[in-house]
Amino acid sequence: MPDDLKAKATFKYNGQTSQNGGYLDKDLLTNSEDSLIIMHRPSPQGTWNRADSFEVRSGFSSNDKRGEIDVFDAKTGEYALAIYDASQPDTFSTSSPDTCRELTTSSLDGRSRAPGFQIYPNPANQQVTITFEPPPENSQQIGVFDRTGNLITTKTTDPNTTNCQLNTSHWANGVYFIKLLNGAPTDSRRLVVLDHR
Repeated sequence: MPDDLKAKATFKYNGQTSQNGGYLDKDLLTNSEDSLIIMHRPSPQGTWNRADSFEVRSGFSSNDKRGEIDVFDAKTGEYALAIYDASQPDTFSTSSPDTCRELTTSSLDGRSRAPGFQIYPNPANQQVTITFEPPPENSQQIGVFDRTGNLITTKTTDPNTTNCQLNTSHWANGVYFIKLLNGAPTDSRRLVVLDHR
């Protein structure tokens, strides 16, 4: 991975499992002074450490156990929710290991993004327009990936073209990633496809 890669990741959580409360408020959050944090380890064999730079955006009320955590300097590896124990400052209680998720970073900051690369409308239901600056090769190859990283389709544009359209009417609803495959740097954008009816 390049040394200058900068990535941001957003983790959504929902600790509500019933009207009586869920995992976060019954088992993990036991003291109102404790704080929800996110832990990282580079591999399953690695040591868990508190993520370096993150922000927690909690739910709509103090009883709402839903929210998001933005990790501003995301690294590849695994992430888990944890509680910072206010009564024991060096103690962290992590969520169940089987709820850990592996992150493959693909979102680059503005310094590394391909200039002029945009997709619209987003969400899309029938068609999406992709704009970009022409690459040195004079034609652009575009790849469409599903959320698991499988390549769904590719399209090569005519030389010196700065936009193209993709028909999304036959795609299943969900999240896709549109990636410019040639030119420097390569870059990707997240696309949501919604109901086609």
